[in-house]
Amino acid sequence: MNSIIVYILMLKTVLMKSQFIWNDADSDVSTDGMEYEMQYFFEAEVGPFNKSHINEFYPTRKPRSVKNAMEETKQYTNNIKDVIAAALNNDKNILFSGSFPGPTIVYPPIGPIVDLVSAAGDKITTDIHTAITTQLAVINTAITTYSTTTSTKAGNAINTGLNNLQYDIGNLFNTVYNTLATSVNTIISTASTTSGTNIGDASAQLLADLQTAFATASTGSQAAVTAMGTATASSVDAAITSSGTALYSQIESILADTTNTDPIMPQLTFLDPTAIQTTITTGAADLSNTITSLINAAQRSMDTIIANSIAGQVTSETTALNVIATDVKAAINTQVTTLLTNLQTTITDDTNAIKTAVDTILTNNLATLTTSVTTALTTIDAQIAKAVNTTSAQTIKDVQAAITADGNIMKTQLRTIFVGP
Repeated sequence: MNSIIVYILMLKTVLMKSQFIWNDADSDVSTDGMEYEMQYFFEAEVGPFNKSHINEFYPTRKPRSVKNAMEETKQYTNNIKDVIAAALNNDKNILFSGSFPGPTIVYPPIGPIVDLVSAAGDKITTDIHTAITTQLAVINTAITTYSTTTSTKAGNAINTGLNNLQYDIGNLFNTVYNTLATSVNTIISTASTTSGTNIGDASAQLLADLQTAFATASTGSQAAVTAMGTATASSVDAAITSSGTALYSQIESILADTTNTDPIMPQLTFLDPTAIQTTITTGAADLSNTITSLINAAQRSMDTIIANSIAGQVTSETTALNVIATDVKAAINTQVTTLLTNLQTTITDDTNAIKTAVDTILTNNLATLTTSVTTALTTIDAQIAKAVNTTSAQTIKDVQAAITADGNIMKTQLRTIFVGP
């Protein structure tokens, strides 16, 4: 009976050892306590214990994989059966009346439990991949919506602002033209009363030439406004579209980098409204320089026209024409100075209005995009936790059930060995 007790205790140690190997396949497992327990009962009930036997079935290193763990456990259980059989050999005739067959236990295979754990890993991986793929699609849709909406609204705001700018500049030119026409008519009318028909003809031609020169500047200025608007809208549209693409690439790259464990939002770089503002401001400054150049050129052209008109007049009209020239130049200088001042103010005000409108659109749409991206990333995190927790909980239940079933199988075999069928 003592030998039977030893057998049961050593079998208990075998089962505990197997359980520790599978539960801690990736961590160091201390087996000293079990070794001492086996040696103590062996020597107390059977006789001197050769420790070399126990070293054969105690692995000296931790398993590096499930496969290694299975092989080492198999070797362990086979060796321990030999040790137990040898321990009982002296008493076998007493225990089994001379017909000792040797205790044999068929251990349930570990494969099904390994399959349960492996399947859990596959399910977690699949669930996480599905969550990431789904939320990346959500992020991509949010970025596409942001890019399209922002580009469209910003383009509309810019077009509206440029239309206002063009209208305001047109009004300024019309005001200058009407004022100059009135001034020239007044000057010519005054001179005509004393200079006769020749001065009347000369003044009419002079007025027509001056209006032509000024119309050239006006047409050029309108064209410059249109060109600036087209270029600015194109640059802003390209910048917004590019920023959306770059943002998606950042998120995709961060999610693909398994070594990057930092929060995602602080790593993202969004569109810098300063770049848009710089584009608009630069375009406005260039427009102002272009219009100023056109006006100054028109002024020089009108000076030449006036000089040529004076040179072509007959000697008798020289005095009258000189008076006209002086007065017309003075009127032109006054109006050009006023026009340039008003143009600068108008361009500055209308450009600021465009920048404000675009900034508002960018701020609102960036806030919406940020919320969408944050929500998607939070969803990914929650679904990862759900996948791991749910699958792990189910795996624990399945493995526990499998181990319990294996234990029942081994208990049945032990009952057959020690008690009988």
